[in-house]
Amino acid sequence: MSIDKNTYLAFAIKHNAFIQKHWHLSVFGIFSPKPRESQYVGMLLDVEGELHYIDEQGSIAGPVVGYKEDQPLFTASDVITVEKDTLKNIKGKTETTVGRLLANAMLLSYPFGDVIPYINEEVKAGKVGDQVAVALKDDIITPEQVSVYFKQLYFLSSLTSLWVPSASEKSITTSPAIVKRRDELLKQHKDELDNPAVIAKIEKELIDMDREYIKDDPSSGFYKSAKAFNVTRKQAYIMHGGESSFEDPSKIDVIPRSLQDGWNVEDLPALINSLRDGSYARSTQTALGGEAVKTITRVFQNSFISQDDCKDKVGMPMAITNMNYKAFEGRRLVSAPDKPLSEAALKASIGKTLTLRSPMACKVPFTDYCKVCMGDAIADNDKALSLLASATGSAFLSLFLSKFHQSNIQTEELQGLDFIQ
Repeated sequence: MSIDKNTYLAFAIKHNAFIQKHWHLSVFGIFSPKPRESQYVGMLLDVEGELHYIDEQGSIAGPVVGYKEDQPLFTASDVITVEKDTLKNIKGKTETTVGRLLANAMLLSYPFGDVIPYINEEVKAGKVGDQVAVALKDDIITPEQVSVYFKQLYFLSSLTSLWVPSASEKSITTSPAIVKRRDELLKQHKDELDNPAVIAKIEKELIDMDREYIKDDPSSGFYKSAKAFNVTRKQAYIMHGGESSFEDPSKIDVIPRSLQDGWNVEDLPALINSLRDGSYARSTQTALGGEAVKTITRVFQNSFISQDDCKDKVGMPMAITNMNYKAFEGRRLVSAPDKPLSEAALKASIGKTLTLRSPMACKVPFTDYCKVCMGDAIADNDKALSLLASATGSAFLSLFLSKFHQSNIQTEELQGLDFIQ
């Protein structure tokens, strides 16, 4: 009896076929009808040129309708509608993607059943890990279940080349229209090419075009980081871009050609100066970060959170913007010190100025602070303030390290300047 491929997928997932690497290779790769000694429920087979599968009784069923020769049966971005009983943590009929369905099956439903609800958005490791940590802390799940979760997590990492291919025609090229637009913009702004803001604007337009070009390509999942577009693909296929001038740091030298185009001899001084600048930042200026860490650690080595609430009524006014609102989660208002601010409440306050309890106004004597002024994120680290404060120096270190590994010109729109003024 024939079965459509979406129904087959739900059947295979319901019977945990995803714990078999062979199944992933068969469903998300090009199916290869090679004989296999051991069989499992949901396993795909070739029967006279048609795709069949093993049912619950161990019999051959099918064929699977929708299979096309020399093409994967599914890709991670395919949209599918699944019923409530497909996974234990699905509460009703749900439209989702195949990738999300598999991630939920492997990382949530299989180890934990219905404890953690279905995540019908891009599944990020941090978000899943946070929910697992909270559930374990609250004794909702067991260490044995967490062990299964980690095994599934490591298994999932072995499938990256299948789920997130890095090589395709688009991934090793860019659109000719982007190169044409590059030449137009450089000609249009030929008298402003030493202005970093102009170059940043040109690069942003070209990078946005490149993002759109590769958006629906199978390799798009590989290009998740900003560096992949802002540095790697831009310099390889679009234009090398601007490099800081040694003569005047406020000016830049523009290298209009990409690595694919081939560099001109006259561009070599700017390229070599860039290498020198990055090496100097990596080898010498990172010491500034180390120095800052040591200094800040000494300043705060005798600072502790020694009281619950100093009852301060002054606080510190803070402009809540779209860029910073998440940073204030867990902080307290002077007018409501017993209630920590949630992300939702802060998001609703964007554009407002809130007077928050702050270490700047804390009334605890000497070098100490209270829990309410410090906020929930820090309150439980009562003896580790020096380590937390030293992160400022670590930011310097990361800045100079990044100059060695990646460098590009960007502009940033600042919010809250009216408050600063």
